[in-house]
Amino acid sequence: MAETNEENKRSPFVERVPELTGAKWGGMPNEEARRLVDDILKDGKVAIGGILAGLREVDDGSDWKERLLVHMLVTQTSVPEREKEQALVGAVMLEALEEDRPAPVKAFLVQQLRLFADEAALPRLAPLLEDGDAALVDAVCATMVSIGPGARESLRAGADKAGEQGRRAIEHALDQLS
Repeated sequence: MAETNEENKRSPFVERVPELTGAKWGGMPNEEARRLVDDILKDGKVAIGGILAGLREVDDGSDWKERLLVHMLVTQTSVPEREKEQALVGAVMLEALEEDRPAPVKAFLVQQLRLFADEAALPRLAPLLEDGDAALVDAVCATMVSIGPGARESLRAGADKAGEQGRRAIEHALDQLS
């Protein structure tokens, strides 16, 4: 299993992402990207958690490789044929939302979960509606709208506990579900 370097919290999988050339990311061949995601998934929860551990509060570009890998994991497992892997990625990300992490990191994770979160994620997403961070609450509301009408009750319950700005976001999400 791959481990995370605790000193700088960078997963060894990050080193497999090609560097920038002239301040631009040249990408990577599809087959190479698939192999990288498959290797991460093979190492499972520890590997995914190691990548998540490298996410930084301020999106200043220093963790762009980690953010890219999270996005690759989500997009490549968001197809029906990868339901088992999708469940693993989703579970690790939902666990991370319950940890003591900065709101901007949680908002990024919730934005990524939007691609495949379903009603089973609602009990773990709903408490985030009470967070004072507007970007996080907006991300949760958008994800709940993507989940669909089954999220209405969680949104309604969250409105009672949210601050004024959060209530506005929740009301907007409820309007979208109408």
